[in-house]
Amino acid sequence: MSRSDPPLNLAIAATFSAGPLQPALAFWMDELDMPASVAFAAYNQPFQELLDPTSLLSSNKHGFNVVLLRLEDWLTARPDARRTDTQEAPGHLDLAQKVDEFVAALAAAVRRSAVSWLLVVCPASPGVNANPGQSALFAEMEKCLGADLFGIAGIEIVASAALMSAYPVPVYFDAHADAVAHVPYTSQFFAALGIMVARRIYGLTQPNYKAIVVDCDNTLWTGVCGEDGPCGVEIDSGRQQVQEFLVGLHDRGVLLCLCSRNNEADVRAVFEHRPEMRVGLRHFASTRSNWRPKSENIVAIAAELNLSPDAFVFLDDNAVECAEVQANRPDVLAIQLPTHSATAAQFLRNLWAFNGSKTTAEARGRTGFFRQNAARERARQEAPTLTEFLARLGLRIQVVDATRQHHARLSELTYRTNQFNLTSIRRSEAEIDALVRQGTECRAVRVKDRFGDYGIVGLLLFTATSEALVADTFLLSCRALGRGVEHRMLAALGQMARDRGLGRVDLPLHRSGKNQPALDFLRGVAADFEASQETGSVFRIPVNVAAEARYRPIEHSATERDRERRDGHPEPHHTDARAKAALLVSIARDLSDPEQVQEHISARTRTRPDIGSPYAAPRTPGEQTIAAIFGKVLGIDRVGVDDSFFQIGGHSLLAMQVLFKIREAFNVEMSARDLYDGAFTVAQLAAKVMRLRLRTADSARIGEVLDKLNALSDEEVRALLGGKADTKGRAPEQ
Repeated sequence: MSRSDPPLNLAIAATFSAGPLQPALAFWMDELDMPASVAFAAYNQPFQELLDPTSLLSSNKHGFNVVLLRLEDWLTARPDARRTDTQEAPGHLDLAQKVDEFVAALAAAVRRSAVSWLLVVCPASPGVNANPGQSALFAEMEKCLGADLFGIAGIEIVASAALMSAYPVPVYFDAHADAVAHVPYTSQFFAALGIMVARRIYGLTQPNYKAIVVDCDNTLWTGVCGEDGPCGVEIDSGRQQVQEFLVGLHDRGVLLCLCSRNNEADVRAVFEHRPEMRVGLRHFASTRSNWRPKSENIVAIAAELNLSPDAFVFLDDNAVECAEVQANRPDVLAIQLPTHSATAAQFLRNLWAFNGSKTTAEARGRTGFFRQNAARERARQEAPTLTEFLARLGLRIQVVDATRQHHARLSELTYRTNQFNLTSIRRSEAEIDALVRQGTECRAVRVKDRFGDYGIVGLLLFTATSEALVADTFLLSCRALGRGVEHRMLAALGQMARDRGLGRVDLPLHRSGKNQPALDFLRGVAADFEASQETGSVFRIPVNVAAEARYRPIEHSATERDRERRDGHPEPHHTDARAKAALLVSIARDLSDPEQVQEHISARTRTRPDIGSPYAAPRTPGEQTIAAIFGKVLGIDRVGVDDSFFQIGGHSLLAMQVLFKIREAFNVEMSARDLYDGAFTVAQLAAKVMRLRLRTADSARIGEVLDKLNALSDEEVRALLGGKADTKGRAPEQ
C-alpha cells in the first residue's frame, strides 16, 4: 500500500492483557510505511468480539483482525506442575469444549468479515511446559485448533512453536505481571510477537514475487567452481541450509532460476559430483551460465518464462553484481547475501520477500508447468503458423462457478497477475468470500492442453445492473496469455449478459504501468464495433460483440517469432525496487531479533506534550530513575517531576509496565491501587518508593533483632534484661 491509501485498522483481541504489544506494532507500521491505527478490544473478551456484530473486530472494514490466544487462560484451574497425567489435568474437558466453541465462533466471524484475520497461538507458561501431561494436553488442543481452521478462507494461523522458533526469547514469561495484571509475557516477548504480526500483515499486503534468480559461487557453495573444481568447493551446513531454504521456496511454488558467471560444464559438475547438495538442477525452471551481465540474463530468463522482470528477486553474494542489476534493472529486487556461511541462512529466513503461508496446488506444480511450457514453445517453433500451433495444442477452456475451495487460488491470482489484469485490484480470500456473499458473481477459468493441465489461471468477478454485466476483476495468468483464453472469458460474460437480456458488458480498466497487454486486448475488441468504444476508463462492449469474441492470431514469420522470444515483452514502466531492497535487507540484518527491535523502539522518542504546566526536572536519584522509566514506557524525551502519567499519554496497561519496572529497579512491591491513588506523578511515586523501602528496611531490622533474641538462651535473656535494669538504677534480680 502507499501513503495515498486509507490507513489500515489493526483490531486486536486477546485472552490476556495485550497492551504492551502496541509500541511494537506502531513501530513496525511506521517502519513499513503502512499508516495504521491500532485498537485493542476489551480485556479477555475474544468470544464476545467474535459473536457481537457491533464489536471492534466485527465492525472492521479495512485492515486486519488479530486474535491472540493463550490456551492456558481457558483452564478452570491454574496449572499445577506436580500433575503428570493428561486426561485428569485441570480443566481438560472444559478446555476441549472451549476450543470447539472458539473454532465455530471464529470460523463464522471470518466468513462474515471483509478483512483478513490472523490467529496467533501464544506459548503457555513454563509451569505448563515443564509438566508432561499438561504440555501434551496443550499440544493436542493446538493441533485440533489448526486442523479445524485449516482451509478456511481469510485466516492465517501462527502456531506457538513457529513463533518461538522464528523469534526465540530466553525469558518470555513474567509471573509477577501475570499474577497482578494478567500480562503474562516480558517486554521482549511482546517485541517478538510484534515482529511476527507485522511480518504476516506485510506479507498479506504485498504482491508476491514469482521467481528468484540465484548465483552459484559463494552463494550455493563456498568457493569458485571454475578454479577450485567440483570437489574443491565447500558445502558446509550453512550452505546446505541456504539450499534447503531455496527448495522450500520451490515447494511453495516460487520458480528457482540459476545465473552464474561460469562455464556451464563447471556448474553442472558440482551438481553431479557433490551428493551433499540439497538443491538439484531439477529444481530450477531456467539456468544461465555465461559471461554476460546478469541483468541481461535476468531479462532473457523473464522472456523465457513469460514473466515480467519485476516478478524476480536476484540473490548474489557479490555487491558489484547486485549493483549492476540494480542499475540496469531497477525493477528487479536485488538482495546481497551475507558472505559468511553461518549467517546466510538466518538472513534468508528473516527476508520478508517470501512471506506466503498457504500454498495452492497450482503453486506447488509451477516448476513442472514451466517445463511443460518449454515443450509448448518447441512445438510453437515447429508449427508453420500460430493458428496451426493453437490447433495442435488441443486447448480446452472451462469457465466454471467458483466454490469457496477455489478462493485461495483466486486470491493468489489477484496478487500474482499484473500483465493481463484489467483493474489490478488485489483481493484476499476473505474479500472474495465477502463479495460473493454480498451478491458478486465469481467464475474460475481452467485450461488444459495436450501437454498438461494449466490449473486455474483466470478470474472473473462481476455484478449485474439493469443494463449490463459490470466486471470488478477480469484477469488471466501470463502462463495462458496469447492463446485466445481471454477472448473465451469475454465471450462467456457476453453469453451470460445475452441470456439475461442485458445490452452490454462493461470492462473497467485501471492503468497500472504493467497491464499494457490488457489495454491492447480491449482496444482490439473495441475495434469490432463503432459506438461507445471507450468511455473514460470503462470499455462498454455491446452484448453481441462480447458473446461472439474470437481470437484471430496475427501470424509472424519464424524470424519474427525468434526475435519476439529473444527480446521478450515490451518494456512497461516499473517502480524502482531499490528502496524496497534496502528496507528488506535492513529488517533481515538489523530488526530480526526482539532485543534489537526493543532498542530501536526505545530510540524513537517524541517531545514532551504540552499539558499546561511547566517542565520541572527530577531532583533526587529516585525521581531521576522513575522519570526515565516514564520516558522509556511512553517514548518521551523528558518527563517532569510533577507530570501526571495519564496526562502525558499513559493508560492503565502502560502504567502497569511502570509498576513492574519500578519493582525491578527498587526491589519494592507496588499494587494496582497506586495507579489511581493520587496523580501518579514522578514525585508521588518516588515518595511512595522511599516509604516502602524504609518500611522494608525497618521490618528487616526488627526481624533481625527477633532472630537474635530467639537464638538466646533463657539465662542470656535474663542477663540481658538484668543489664538493662541496671542502666535504669534498679538492682538486678538475686
